[in-house]
Amino acid sequence: MGPAGPGEGRLSHFTVKEAAVTHVYVGPMLSASEPLLAAPGLRVLSPAHGDLFDTAICGGDTVVLIDAAYHQGSGKVVW
Repeated sequence: MGPAGPGEGRLSHFTVKEAAVTHVYVGPMLSASEPLLAAPGLRVLSPAHGDLFDTAICGGDTVVLIDAAYHQGSGKVVW
């Protein structure tokens, strides 16, 4: 690989792999066994503090956070 051009190399802690992965962090409102979360290329986890620093997240990957805030028994989805 040649020298980095303008704007390249800023995310040097990321590595690029051949197949991009979608990392889906799912809160308690949706079960990790939900059939929609069984699609190929998804990595489904419960959210925790510091997850965005996970070394499994590489350049070209997508991160999705699905969680909810509850107030007096009604759920509000936060995207």
